[in-house]
Amino acid sequence: MLGHLLVFTFHILTLTCLPVENTELCTDHGVESEIKYASVGEPLYVVCPLLDLLERNNFSVTWVRNDSQTLITSDRQARVHQDEQTLKFIPAELRDSGFYQCILRNSTYCIKKISQVEVNKHDDGLCYNYSTRFLFEKTMRPSDTIECPELSIYVNDRKTQAKWLKECQPLDLDSKRYIISDTKLTIQNLSKQDTGNYLCLVPFVYNGVTYNITRLIEYTIEDQPDDPEPVMIFPTNNIIEVELGASITRMCEVLHNEIIDLFWTYNGTSIKFYTDSEDDRVIMGDTGYTSTENGILNFRTLNFTKVIEQDYNRQFYCNSRVSEITFYITFKKPDGKLYDAYIIYPKKFMGSSSYEMDIFVLKVLPEVLEKQCGYRLFIIGRDDLPGQGKYLYSFFSFCAIIHNQANTQNMFY
Repeated sequence: MLGHLLVFTFHILTLTCLPVENTELCTDHGVESEIKYASVGEPLYVVCPLLDLLERNNFSVTWVRNDSQTLITSDRQARVHQDEQTLKFIPAELRDSGFYQCILRNSTYCIKKISQVEVNKHDDGLCYNYSTRFLFEKTMRPSDTIECPELSIYVNDRKTQAKWLKECQPLDLDSKRYIISDTKLTIQNLSKQDTGNYLCLVPFVYNGVTYNITRLIEYTIEDQPDDPEPVMIFPTNNIIEVELGASITRMCEVLHNEIIDLFWTYNGTSIKFYTDSEDDRVIMGDTGYTSTENGILNFRTLNFTKVIEQDYNRQFYCNSRVSEITFYITFKKPDGKLYDAYIIYPKKFMGSSSYEMDIFVLKVLPEVLEKQCGYRLFIIGRDDLPGQGKYLYSFFSFCAIIHNQANTQNMFY
């Protein structure tokens, strides 16, 4: 009887150590993209990458080391063992690096996926391995909080107190710049000098033995980017001539690096209160935008279907919600003059024009005085009829000579 029992026990032990059958047909989901890192001597948990399927179906879970096809034991006293869907290394060693299959089975189906484990030694002279770092990039601010990442599977991070090092040296907690709360580190009076490598150490107890879980955080502080002011393209305090009873539409245009809200106002209130609620004579259109090579051009129209007497000499402002800069348009009646100003400028070298002077007179002045301010200009060489230019030029030149001679004579009195 004892002999039969020994033979049976030996048979069971032999089956436990046998490799998994290579002939089993299992749907292969490949390799999990995220590598699980650990430092030598630290605990490492690897959750089955098929966990979402496991929770929805009646599957059993098996872990297998890929290079040996040996089943991972479920004995919780073993250094490497499986605890249902979790593969545990308590603690991890260099030889544990490799690929591990999580296999799900039921009576009709089998599916598997591989997780990669990488166990590293510390870099020479350091308390961490730089390849396992987490990257935190923040812009400059008065204070900031760094959180020790990926701990929830091991400990309750709200009931665990972490220790923090910078460049492997303990932080000066007496400076009161550092505040440690559970697994978070708050740095006050932040400066560029706070950039560096921070290591958090979290105590972890398993089977009565205390281990440290560490996380390396490369913390970088960037300068706060300048937020450019919006540029008002139109209006720019324009005076516009419009006939009584005519309709007119003007568009507020603002260039910015993002989409912004624009609105028209009169006397500090929305333009929609400018007229009676039942009067739709003045209408503010919807906000729109278009992308340009210089940024986003935001726009919103203001439409007067009929200009009445009270609309003249009032200032209608275009506003944006991201800036206090405002500009206006104002209406005036046409005053009957053909032109507001006559402009003549000298020609050089027997009638050939100066390029810089042409640009100023024929482009810059009309852009500002005519398009933006609403003035009418008569410019010699642009608005005179063929043949008139030389006579007008001679007349103004004669006037200039007389004026200069008078000034010269006055110098002797």
